Amino acid sequence: MSPWLTQAAIDGGGFGSFAWRIPFLVAIPMGVIGWYIRKAIADTPNFTKLKEEGGLSKNPLKEAFQSAEHRRAMVLALFIPLMNGSGYYVLFSYMPTFLKGKQLNFTIGEALFITACSLVVICIAIPFMGALSDRIGRKKVIAGSAIAMTILGIPSYALIATGNMGLAILGASIMAIVFAGHTAVIHILIVELFPPGFATPPTASATTSPPRSSAEPLRC
Repeated sequence: MSPWLTQAAIDGGGFGSFAWRIPFLVAIPMGVIGWYIRKAIADTPNFTKLKEEGGLSKNPLKEAFQSAEHRRAMVLALFIPLMNGSGYYVLFSYMPTFLKGKQLNFTIGEALFITACSLVVICIAIPFMGALSDRIGRKKVIAGSAIAMTILGIPSYALIATGNMGLAILGASIMAIVFAGHTAVIHILIVELFPPGFATPPTASATTSPPRSSAEPLRC
């Protein structure tokens, strides 16, 4: 939303000559908070125990390529994020450009508003998709998201292409809900592909914490 909120000021000159910097300044305290969370996160008991017992990998890279299971995990970790990148681009990066194109003629403010609505929807949907993955497994959620995006992607864009604000928000929101099934689990899924001994301390908490079958997402 920040480009929309500062656009009028930028076009007006004066204050607008540096107004575009405001969102970047606002992001500074967010970066500090993120750094604190990153430094303050504690290792899980399982990882700490492995570390004390000397069970951590001495040469993770070498051991990863020596094991067929780990090579398979690295291939999966390489290709699974492809949907995440393409989905994010289609839904959030390309969407404003598509909306303000000549055929639809949404203003930049309307285009960013529609995109912002989809961001709100995905933020709400992600915790529910994460909870669902805890119950039925990461593989089912992420595969279901991929299938649903394949089926609903074109109809959702058809709603957006009507040029109606309400239908455009609906179409973008549908894709956001579907995409939440992927983005909610992809990072923990990739971490869980590898055993705790290969994890760095920040990711070990995610690797060793779930005491359930979904901790092995591609075997459930």
